[in-house]
Amino acid sequence: MEETLCDFDENVCHPTHYTDGFECKDMECITIARHLSFNEGNAFKYVWRAGKKEDNQVQDIEKAMWYIKDLVESDARKGASKVAKCLFDMIIPEESSRYEILKMIVNKEFDQAYDALQDWHDEVKEGSAE
Repeated sequence: MEETLCDFDENVCHPTHYTDGFECKDMECITIARHLSFNEGNAFKYVWRAGKKEDNQVQDIEKAMWYIKDLVESDARKGASKVAKCLFDMIIPEESSRYEILKMIVNKEFDQAYDALQDWHDEVKEGSAE
């Protein structure tokens, strides 16, 4: 049985929580994440989609933090490839915490990314408590 990735429902092939968010023609989260290590790609994915699904935004931030912490603690810092950096540079820069954290992950600035995620996490949690 031959199927292509596009044979599935649009929510499987191109879910909006992975396609929305940054101005760049045809850029999806996976376009960059597939060029990162497993932990980097997962952290990148959770930052990209945080607050865009029905899921809890705090949980997505916490998952990104977990992957970065695991990356740092396991010393599996192979790093982003040049391809991921080039693709990320195609995104129109914007002034947002999300964009800055994604940039830190791609540039292997994991300690800074974790600290920024912690700040974002605290900000979102405080906002949801009101």
